[in-house]
Amino acid sequence: MLVLRALTIIALALSRLAYADDVVAEAEFREGRRLLQANQLDEACAALGRSQALDPRSGTLLNLGDCLARRGLTASAHASFVEAGVRARFAGDERRAAEAERRASVLVPELARLTVMVSGVVEGTLITRNGAPVEWNTAIPVDPGEYTIAVRAPGHRGYTHTQTIAARQQALVVVEPRVPAVASGSPPPPSPPPPRARSLGLGLLVGAGVQRENVVAGARISGAVAVPGGTLRAIGMLSFSQYPDDSADLTLRTRTYSFGCSADYVWQPHVRVGIGAGIGIGVDYDVVNRHDPMRQNDLGAFWALRASPAILRLRGGAVEVGLHVQVQIAGDELITNGIGAVDWYLW
Repeated sequence: MLVLRALTIIALALSRLAYADDVVAEAEFREGRRLLQANQLDEACAALGRSQALDPRSGTLLNLGDCLARRGLTASAHASFVEAGVRARFAGDERRAAEAERRASVLVPELARLTVMVSGVVEGTLITRNGAPVEWNTAIPVDPGEYTIAVRAPGHRGYTHTQTIAARQQALVVVEPRVPAVASGSPPPPSPPPPRARSLGLGLLVGAGVQRENVVAGARISGAVAVPGGTLRAIGMLSFSQYPDDSADLTLRTRTYSFGCSADYVWQPHVRVGIGAGIGIGVDYDVVNRHDPMRQNDLGAFWALRASPAILRLRGGAVEVGLHVQVQIAGDELITNGIGAVDWYLW
């Protein structure tokens, strides 16, 4: 009996506390709305934020998103609208969910983004943005303002970088925790040079033709420049293709030596994965079938399209293994090759 009474008292106390939170939340919401209409945006956002913390509701989030957007805090406003849409859809309020999604989509072109790219990763490296851990190599929406990027790694000397982000800016910060730790009592080392946002690599490739039974092998050199969301690359490639002899078609060429160069963009949705596409030009030197005395060796130009549906980045990006599909067009001839490549970024 005593236990039942105690449980009843606790339940009543909790219900009164919940009722009190609802009353305060409603008062904060009304105050936030009043301040919003009076264009007192800082105070309005603070009141709406307190109301949402006490009694989470999709309607409060819509008003909070409007307040944040009017202050120019586009990333925070976008996040509020997205959360409002999720809550409304979970509650079965499709009209409010659609409105929240509409407001979020309007803000997407206005979003500023900050990408923190990491080169030369040391085990245990910690990258923070304004004191909070940040995801690497990903363009993350941020509110316009000043951000401090801090780099820490075991056995290495940490440093910080301050970046000011403007509205709609796509900013890139490259960090490289390779500064040795300062020994006790020794003078500090000189300031490190700025982190490298460029790299140069060598690679090998091997593949096979799609339309014909040819094999391809070769080498390439790649120069990469970090950009928001991925890298831009200039690639030079030297390759050799071997075609089968065909006694029924004496004009079929048997060997082709190719040199080409291309420009590629590799999007990195994850620190270890890339997806790329590119366009290039080059020249072919065809060595004709030895059974055909009527034909001469031929030198001709081609242009190429390349898609890279899978690029696996290993050892902090120093090694890449990729699968590529390349289409070469020379006159009315179209050659499609599937190619596997390994690249080492040594510099």
